[in-house]
Amino acid sequence: MNRPLQTDIKLTQPIFNVYPISCHLLKSILTFTRDFIKGCDTAHQNPIVNLLYGKDEGNYLAEYERYCASPNSRCVHVADMEQVYRLFAASNPRYIIIHGQFLGSGFWRRMLLKPQIWRRVILIYWGSDLEALTSTVGFQRRSRGIYRYILYILKGYMLRHFGLIGVLMPQEVVVLKKCFPELNNVFRMAYPWEDSMPGRYGEEAGQSLAPGGHYTVVCGNSGYPNNNHIELIDFAKKIDNGATEWVFPLTYGRREHITLTCGYGTCILGKAFVPLRENMPYSEYVKMFAGIHALVFNHTFETRSQQGLGNLCIAMSFGKKIYIRSDNALYKQLRDWGASINDTFEIVQGQSASFYSPMAEPDAERNRSVLRNHFSKEAALKLWKAAFEARRM
Repeated sequence: MNRPLQTDIKLTQPIFNVYPISCHLLKSILTFTRDFIKGCDTAHQNPIVNLLYGKDEGNYLAEYERYCASPNSRCVHVADMEQVYRLFAASNPRYIIIHGQFLGSGFWRRMLLKPQIWRRVILIYWGSDLEALTSTVGFQRRSRGIYRYILYILKGYMLRHFGLIGVLMPQEVVVLKKCFPELNNVFRMAYPWEDSMPGRYGEEAGQSLAPGGHYTVVCGNSGYPNNNHIELIDFAKKIDNGATEWVFPLTYGRREHITLTCGYGTCILGKAFVPLRENMPYSEYVKMFAGIHALVFNHTFETRSQQGLGNLCIAMSFGKKIYIRSDNALYKQLRDWGASINDTFEIVQGQSASFYSPMAEPDAERNRSVLRNHFSKEAALKLWKAAFEARRM
């Protein structure tokens, strides 16, 4: 039921929320931003238009339309992003909140031609988007040639004039300002991860060892090479106890790397290698995490931003063992907050004697406390309010 977008609709300073329609946490993000907007706009004078882009493979639009049904809010599925930018320019929006920069390579070109809306743009960078930005036009800009350098200058100029740049973790503020030193509009603007909490879908944290005597270990978060899947597969082969499923989420990423990982994983681990190539219904995905033994991230030090934060929060909420490389900034941040995090280096380098041991309940509760303190709705609202007030949005 993909409804064509009307670019001639008359709106009085609308607030646009732009989301990828297939995002697992879309409903949670949509609810949070809707409530935040209502808090800012107590008179409810600004209509809210939720623009959902991407393939509607799960017929999400019908669900979200029912969920957001109100005289002042609508959901619209869009396939042609050019229409979206025309609507932005024609409707004098109050805010344009873009969640995740999955808008394609034409985003910067289109935005460059519409400087009149830059001050209204609130761009929330997700991990892989921020990694792509900083690696291609930031830290490596001097070795990329004149074209890349010009691109870096233009992106920095636009970012500097956007209303707000949001990131999900504190160290990403430092990363982005190091890449673009002139930015003074970068703030941590986290989401609440309440949809990842036990009980939302009727499940409770399961035992690490399933009744059939099988363990499940989730490895990585995507099909990008910086997950170092090959190293993880080799590690799994060394310590596999013959009763473990090694689950590799590969629903997005680089196609050639996904193909390589699937071929190598099947060859080395056989039936114990379980690639996730298609998005699962979110309720099933959460229930899978309820019964896993551990979540293992092997992202390299080149990963300057967090990745897989959603998977991480789900696993932490269920009290599962977490492994992250100690040279990844996410490891240090979580440890500073008091979380119980294990070092992937230790198991990859052979120190794996305690890998199959269960997580102690006090450690599991420490992780849940970190979620409550830094990823609750109250904590997220406080961060967003501070960012808006600082920029006088």
